[in-house]
Amino acid sequence: MSHSISTERFYIRELTSDDASQHYLDWFKQEEITRYITHVPTTLAELANYIKDNQADPTAYLFGIFPHDSAQHIGNIRYEFAYNGHDKVDMGILLGDQQWRGKGVAAEAIIAVSRYFVEHFGTKQIILGVDSANTAAVKAYEKIGFVEIEKILIEAPEKVGLLMVWDLLD
Repeated sequence: MSHSISTERFYIRELTSDDASQHYLDWFKQEEITRYITHVPTTLAELANYIKDNQADPTAYLFGIFPHDSAQHIGNIRYEFAYNGHDKVDMGILLGDQQWRGKGVAAEAIIAVSRYFVEHFGTKQIILGVDSANTAAVKAYEKIGFVEIEKILIEAPEKVGLLMVWDLLD
């Protein structure tokens, strides 16, 4: 089943292996992206396999973010039911296209996809991990309604991550 969501500025849909483009792969050449993610694909085949793996996983939903006025893929948002049931879901987001950063894309996408998960799955809580050094992301998440519940070591002792939760029923 393919899931898609529309917001004021964006069309958000599940990715397919056809979305594994050079443009998408080039995102991972940016140091501001690679410093905050754990796996960096290096080939189109690896990127296509990542998408296929997500498609095959019944607990994972990998969405691409596309502006209404173009077909350009500008980012991803991924939700995974990593707990029993659909009450809680882990989330991650990546804005690969530099020109869209700092323009409210993350908030618009997160709010829209989270509402979709509430309506279609009864999801009550979104959970994410973020590097504490990624202050722009932390501020954006807090503005949406996420709260820090725990500090976690990413790479002891120098990198600290934050575990953040957004209670959708509040």
